[in-house]
Amino acid sequence: MATSRESGRLKDANQKRILDEAARRRRARKALEALEQDNFHDDPHADLVMSKKVPKFQETLESRGGRRKKTRSAEYYKQR
Repeated sequence: MATSRESGRLKDANQKRILDEAARRRRARKALEALEQDNFHDDPHADLVMSKKVPKFQETLESRGGRRKKTRSAEYYKQR
């Protein structure tokens, strides 16, 4: 009673499957329908609202007319 069970898939994996034209068309149509189904779903992020606390990462090239940070010259750091 030491018979080993084998999967039917393993035997079929070594053999190439020969498909007729109708089976080829059927598989291609199913694959195309599956791809088209993926395109017609609702956008999961459509109802998101931007928070005011979120930092804005838009780079602006024009300089702002606000205060400048005071920089210290080399004279300040020289030791006496």
